[in-house]
Amino acid sequence: METHQANKEKDKDAIMTCIFKKVMPGHPTRGLEDDVVVTLNPDTNRLLRFRNANSKRFDYDLELFNSHDVMDFRYDLMNTYIMICEAHVPARFTDHFDIQDMDSFIKGIIVDEEMCNESIYIHILEHSYAARVSNLRTYASVSHDIINRWTYQ
Repeated sequence: METHQANKEKDKDAIMTCIFKKVMPGHPTRGLEDDVVVTLNPDTNRLLRFRNANSKRFDYDLELFNSHDVMDFRYDLMNTYIMICEAHVPARFTDHFDIQDMDSFIKGIIVDEEMCNESIYIHILEHSYAARVSNLRTYASVSHDIINRWTYQ
């Protein structure tokens, strides 16, 4: 919450802060569907692009490179699907019935950022535990972590 409030103070157009966990590719906690490449501004942690890494090709606009001096392309992040939103975001998500999940919603905001004037930031967890159970593989991994008390700090 503090990170989102700090982002909101710096950028009045910040509508969401997404929590990501640093997890190396191939780790059992990281679901196969959660293979993403995150492009962000390393100084502000502002989310610039959010792409599924399952495709063999990535297309980035030249405008993205022209408008940002520095960018990080991160493949070591797992989306925990913990999102701190402004009050109007859930209503906006339901208004757009053609959007099927939060990934599509986030991509839509980032792509239409120039028109909407809204921005999304991320917070990266490095020493805390967070995971999402979305299938049997991640369930087994998270259960193993809990039983072995790796979720407690």
